[in-house]
Amino acid sequence: MKVVIIVLVVIAIAFVAVAIGGGSRTDIDSGKPPPRDQDALSDSGWTPPDSATLLGRLFAPFAPGLDLPNPHIAVAPGGSESRFIPASTSRFKALRTRVLRVKIASPGGGLLIEYGCVDMEGRTCPQRVCICSPGAAFTPQQILACKPDSWRRKRLDGVACTNEDAETNLVIYPEPGQVTFTGIGMSTVSADLQ
Repeated sequence: MKVVIIVLVVIAIAFVAVAIGGGSRTDIDSGKPPPRDQDALSDSGWTPPDSATLLGRLFAPFAPGLDLPNPHIAVAPGGSESRFIPASTSRFKALRTRVLRVKIASPGGGLLIEYGCVDMEGRTCPQRVCICSPGAAFTPQQILACKPDSWRRKRLDGVACTNEDAETNLVIYPEPGQVTFTGIGMSTVSADLQ
């Protein structure tokens, strides 16, 4: 019991330190405090992350993978390849939601990844995200097909892809569905699925 109390006290102290330190931080370049209202954030171009992307990042370390039979794909520019995702067979409700991890394995291209399913009550669960190999750049038409908005906005400003853009996680719901991979860019791209 003493250990639990000590851990809770340490966590409380950490939260107080972050609140005090974060509130007193200033922008290094201008010496002004960071914006605190929604209008200032939207004027600076900040938008909240897509909920599916956020859930994918949160679930990734804990959720089971898909164990697909053929975990490697190669897609030509403009071509597409689809994979059927079967319904979850887990008896445990907490393990029915899975994560599809996709990582670019070749230089020079990108993938538009679309996932869709329909649950027992007729609700849809679409997700759409783009990933690309480090250094890759795309035409405005290719970029506009991608999500999330922050990804598109950054690429339209001419920013090339980084190592962080080379992989993503998609939340795969218990219902059966389909994932479609469409090649974007000027070269064939290959990716590994987990």
